[in-house]
Amino acid sequence: MTYLYIDDCEKLKWLPEHMQELLPSLKKLELCNCPEMESFPEGGLPFNLQQLKIWNCKKLVNGRKEWHLQRLPCLMELFIVHDGSDEDIEHWELPCSIQKLTIGNLRTLSSKVLKSLTSLEYLCIANLPQIQSMLEQGRFSSSSHLTSLRRLQIRNFPNLQLLSESALPSSLSELTIKDCPNLQSLPVKWMPSSLSKLSISNCPLLRPLLEFDKGEYWPNIALIPTIVIDREYL
Repeated sequence: MTYLYIDDCEKLKWLPEHMQELLPSLKKLELCNCPEMESFPEGGLPFNLQQLKIWNCKKLVNGRKEWHLQRLPCLMELFIVHDGSDEDIEHWELPCSIQKLTIGNLRTLSSKVLKSLTSLEYLCIANLPQIQSMLEQGRFSSSSHLTSLRRLQIRNFPNLQLLSESALPSSLSELTIKDCPNLQSLPVKWMPSSLSKLSISNCPLLRPLLEFDKGEYWPNIALIPTIVIDREYL
């Protein structure tokens, strides 16, 4: 078995022990709506695991300090959608092999977690208070050392008002911003020269600034090859 999907198991508390021996070929694990699951097996997940996706598993995510994902040398994709009930966890380590990371609704996610992800190429962040402050204060790209990041998605930050001049990694080729109703400022003069696609939707305060040939930001973004505003190609 290379793929295991577990959904709507409301009473399930644990995965089987000795998963490394039972499922040595497992490459993809998805857990969805398992609110009582408390932890991964004590021996850890299979070493060949490449993708781990977790939706709405409250107790499991709140105990993520004990996941020991840094022991998984093949893990390339991590996806977590939570409910914002977590408390600050120090020393939550991720393997440097991760290339694709999606994190939503974690109340606490510090730059320390991102700092080791030297292979990260795709990052999707949604409603993360600690990351919001980094975006606004310009500590996001410098603190996390995201030198290999190519695609960045910023979604569902209802209180985000601006992106600082140094918020965006210089390596970016695609930037997507969605569902940020109070975002009113972009660092258009400091957009990465490598940016080939800019997509913005449901950000009403930005729309007039990005208007084709008229908006204040247009002279600074006109040379980006692909621009999509509210699903309309400019």
